[in-house]
Amino acid sequence: TADVVAWRIKPETAGRRCRYVELLPAVDVGEASLFTSHTWGALFANLVAAIAHVASDDAYVWLDIFAVRQWPGNAADLDFQPLVGDADAFLLVASHVDEVEAMGTEDALARRVPKVALQACAFFRVWCVVELAAAVRFRKPVVMLVGVASAAGDAFTPMTGMIDKLFHLVDVRRAVASVEADRIRE
Repeated sequence: TADVVAWRIKPETAGRRCRYVELLPAVDVGEASLFTSHTWGALFANLVAAIAHVASDDAYVWLDIFAVRQWPGNAADLDFQPLVGDADAFLLVASHVDEVEAMGTEDALARRVPKVALQACAFFRVWCVVELAAAVRFRKPVVMLVGVASAAGDAFTPMTGMIDKLFHLVDVRRAVASVEADRIRE
């Protein structure tokens, strides 16, 4: 997902330093019925496949890379909690991480999270955990998907192999952020 921002979103919004949605035809933008939380360290194909797995074709989906200005001075865009409250439902997309699935029980109980999981799995990212907590606080229906896009990219494949490890590993106090100030503030 970070690559999509770097290679598509930022170049296309550079001239106006605007949100990507401001470049779209008005008919393609609407009030979001689904707030989607994810990590930029995961594959964009997994995110798109997961959204397609749960959302109808006519649903409007709130996705940060399109709705938030990706330029300095975007502080007003970074309070996502009210937006979670405005949506009808909440989707957390977490990529499956083989290293988490392969962990032994002792490592899981000791909360030895593999480094790759800290970047690729939403359950270890502070923004995602804060957004999930907001959805619960606002009593929104919550869907949490762990999995990957199919090889063709046309379907989402749920994977359950790391779920039992997540029970021991997920700890909001240990959630990470790309910007340390975000972790402290949230």
